[in-house]
Amino acid sequence: MLELNNMASHLEDMRAFAARVRSEQAPAKVDLGMKLFHNTSLSANGDTACSSCHHPALGCGGDNLSMPIGVNAVNPALLGQGRTDGINTVPIVPRNSPATCNTALWTRGLFWDNRVAINGRGLTTDSAEVTSNTNASVGNSTLTLLMAQAHFPVTAAPKMGDITEFNYDDTNDSDHTAYRETVLVNDLEPNSWSDLFDAAFGDPTINYSRVAESIAAYEAVQLFIDNPFFDYVDGNQLDAIDQLGNNL
Repeated sequence: MLELNNMASHLEDMRAFAARVRSEQAPAKVDLGMKLFHNTSLSANGDTACSSCHHPALGCGGDNLSMPIGVNAVNPALLGQGRTDGINTVPIVPRNSPATCNTALWTRGLFWDNRVAINGRGLTTDSAEVTSNTNASVGNSTLTLLMAQAHFPVTAAPKMGDITEFNYDDTNDSDHTAYRETVLVNDLEPNSWSDLFDAAFGDPTINYSRVAESIAAYEAVQLFIDNPFFDYVDGNQLDAIDQLGNNL
């Protein structure tokens, strides 16, 4: 079946793509994205980071939970098993946290329902302003889906915070944008962040567009395609099977 489907050739294409994606991302931008991804400043209450539900060490960017616990965790520093908000028997985030690793390989859509997608019309999202902002920043590139996606969890009440608590209308697209650009950006103290944005973008301006692009760059380099199965596809059949057995 591997020969019939020309899997070895597909694997080489994947490796070439992964190498290209990694080489395209400026190290300073990836570094900034990593720090933002693991920082709780992007949540309304300062208690939740992207990595609270998508930690690279847990399920390749998941959280090892059937359903995630976003805001109001009893112990915000605890990730994975045991994380709870102490109130809800069933977590209020209604879907499993998808892994972030290898998301740069996805070319059609992100989120379980593909509500951030690329089709014949280009990028489509639930927000005209996010779509416009992403297209203006990165166009049609490897970062397009990832950057667009990075706009939404921060304005999702059960995930990272309720914008209505700051007198924004959560049914209004422009209010979501205003919340990101005022409340969240203002939480990034210039004394702590300006040098990092300067290194990544060439000047110290901090805005949410740059936040989202940096997070996208960090997620884009999380490409992990070295594994026993691919070694087997590559022709190293005996050693790869032994290695797979040892891992199990």
